[in-house]
Amino acid sequence: MVFASLLMNRNRVALVKQMEGESIQLVVWRALDLIEASSYLSQFSTFLLKPNYIVDKDPRGGLTTHPESLDGVISYLFEKVGKSPNQVIIGEGGYASTTDSAFEICGARNLARKHGVKLVNLNEDEKDRITLRESLALKEVNIAHTARMVDCVISVPSLKTHSMAVTTLAMKNCMGCILPKGIMHGSLHQKIADLAALINPKLSVIDGIIGGEGSEEYGDPVPMGIIIAGIDYVAVDTVGSAVMGYNPTECKYLQYGAKKGLGICDLKDIDVVGVSIDSVRRKFHR
Repeated sequence: MVFASLLMNRNRVALVKQMEGESIQLVVWRALDLIEASSYLSQFSTFLLKPNYIVDKDPRGGLTTHPESLDGVISYLFEKVGKSPNQVIIGEGGYASTTDSAFEICGARNLARKHGVKLVNLNEDEKDRITLRESLALKEVNIAHTARMVDCVISVPSLKTHSMAVTTLAMKNCMGCILPKGIMHGSLHQKIADLAALINPKLSVIDGIIGGEGSEEYGDPVPMGIIIAGIDYVAVDTVGSAVMGYNPTECKYLQYGAKKGLGICDLKDIDVVGVSIDSVRRKFHR
């Protein structure tokens, strides 16, 4: 039954707009319900929730994952999927000098206390050295052991642009699981696809409550009030990029992801449920 649901919903991406007075948690829940996430997630036993804290800046600036979006995913796992705190980990590895302060500023430490889940600085985690046999450009990588230990990584990035990758969403969010991160900079688009295949997020939830445009580290906030969610991370990032005014021909990592068979990057083959892309589209400047 779960496998049949996965096949049916794999090309479905939820795009949900926050209603007046609606909590962010309920927006996340509505998005996850649209892709029947509760039955899908029931097959997994351990979870790593991977937000985007590349910098230690207040989420209201649009550059880091909003704590209420992350809270929505955690509470969904507990209340609608029936998981327990010992099955869930929040983990991130942004800049080495700022990740711990980001846990404070972005609310992750408070969320960990609130829900009784483990919080891991992935930069300080034990590393597994992985050799990629079938890759486009990334040959070897040191990956946080926690990301390999769990059977479900959930990518929870913020909706923002990137100076080199054009957009930085669920796939590029996987960079927080590796060290050193500088190995990604040459052939970036190919390596994003290679790394996503290795980390293989089983669910992606883009926090578009407040997006960010301009630099991925020093950009400006863009209030959007949306959540984007799906099983196919290439499709999720394709929809997220389209919402920001970019298509797969501009975001080459999406095309490489499709080439590797990781997912769909053609909007005509993606079943967008909730609101339409056109109804929320807003050109994000880089």
